[in-house]
Amino acid sequence: MGSRIDESYVSINFDFELITGWRGLVDSAYEAKEREMSDVRGRIHDLIDRFETAGVPVTWNTVGHLALEACDGHEFDIERDPETDRSDAELWYAPDLVTRLLDADADFEIGSHSFSHPQFDTISRDRASFEFRRSNEIASTLGVEMRSFVYPQNRVGHTELLADHGFDVVRRHVPSSRFEQAERAARIVTGFDNPSPTQPRVTADGVVEIRPSLSLEAYNRPKEEIFTRSPFHRGFKRYLTHGLERTVDEGGVFHVHGHPEAFRLDMPARRIEHLIEEIQRLESDGLEVVTMSEVAALCA
Repeated sequence: MGSRIDESYVSINFDFELITGWRGLVDSAYEAKEREMSDVRGRIHDLIDRFETAGVPVTWNTVGHLALEACDGHEFDIERDPETDRSDAELWYAPDLVTRLLDADADFEIGSHSFSHPQFDTISRDRASFEFRRSNEIASTLGVEMRSFVYPQNRVGHTELLADHGFDVVRRHVPSSRFEQAERAARIVTGFDNPSPTQPRVTADGVVEIRPSLSLEAYNRPKEEIFTRSPFHRGFKRYLTHGLERTVDEGGVFHVHGHPEAFRLDMPARRIEHLIEEIQRLESDGLEVVTMSEVAALCA
């Protein structure tokens, strides 16, 4: 399990994937998502600027393909990969955004979100090894040694390979039953949803698992909207504040996550503003911001 963390920490990570995370959609939905991302670079630059200006560390778990200038095929076939370059498919190639992260005047961490965003519970061991290996190879050319990993779509598989490829910390969601999903819906409706800090656990392979506390896109998705219309629903800001204050009182890691592509869509700017403001307010009470690899170091 690892030793208990009594101090108070908040960790923030973004799953940076652009269109690669949506390649399984039917054509019409995929094309709609491409249109939705027509202004995505400007929105992501804005998001980066906000954390950089505030000096707040963030872990950017990045799909390796985005760092490429161009490609003409891979060891495995990748659905919808245009196999061209940024001038032809700028949502598959984003070395400019990766460079922006690397050059930021902030303690940003670059982690992995795989090379091409497959579902790890459905792919072969060889394909999983390729995903880990290729993303690390690309990072190495940029002078980056990645330590953290986030599974695409939270679909976990081939966990025994993480440590072999240099990853010592992973974000891992706990699968929920239908009863647990219904229970959470009831908590949202009645105003008793309770985001809380967690205690990271260390696996037999020595990899630290971080359980998420709150999504920056929570309560704003269509499937949750019917519940958040309840007059008892307290709203994202109050839930976030409650979770961070509880972390100060109890210790542990409050892990917040989201997708940079969702900024100003499912993840409104006011949420980022509130997150930064609350972190700054609670710093004097002992709350410290750490990256995912720093969480692993706390468990060493």
